[in-house]
Amino acid sequence: MGSKLAERLNEARWAYERRAERMTYQAIADLSGADRAAGGLGKSIGLKAIRRRVREYAETLAVVVDDETRDEQRARELEDLDNQQRAFVALLGRVDEAASLQRAFAMNTSLDTLRESRPDLLVLRDERIIVRALENLRAVGESRRRLMGTDAPTKIEATVDVVDDRAISAELNSALISFGSEPVADAEGFYYFETHTPQSQIDAMPKAIRKRAKRLGAH
Repeated sequence: MGSKLAERLNEARWAYERRAERMTYQAIADLSGADRAAGGLGKSIGLKAIRRRVREYAETLAVVVDDETRDEQRARELEDLDNQQRAFVALLGRVDEAASLQRAFAMNTSLDTLRESRPDLLVLRDERIIVRALENLRAVGESRRRLMGTDAPTKIEATVDVVDDRAISAELNSALISFGSEPVADAEGFYYFETHTPQSQIDAMPKAIRKRAKRLGAH
């Protein structure tokens, strides 16, 4: 069976290549019976069979090209989603790094010094920006899962009526680790997570994070 399929594919490729050289179907059929050294197949194939072989090979090429095009398009879309994810993750930190850096520069000090000595002077990001970034991240995740054909994850709710910094941190961190990104510590160095966050996701984090992990509402 396998040898017959290989032989048929070889015949189809040969006929298609001759057709690509602008030979007529009849000329290809006539040449097929010639020795391989003379450019033939060493086997006579009728005119109808030659037409069929050329069509079969063209259809095979079309499928291959279509698959390759689809794979390339999927790769481009995944790259675009990766770029979007990185941009939105950068907006999830409670501290606005760029604005805080500018303030540190104006004070003739470093951001690290400001963070350690005067955390009260760090510029905090507007909660609405954080929530919007979280919603966009969720949309990116849904687009990625549709593109890859995977199941949807546990639903993550994002609301604008956040009650406090710990609630923000818990919601953000639960979303971050669901996307495979590292969580963000609060001002005291703790990593808060929502109560519904799978323990397996927290366990997959580095030891330093696991030791400082807390579920919102837990003591």
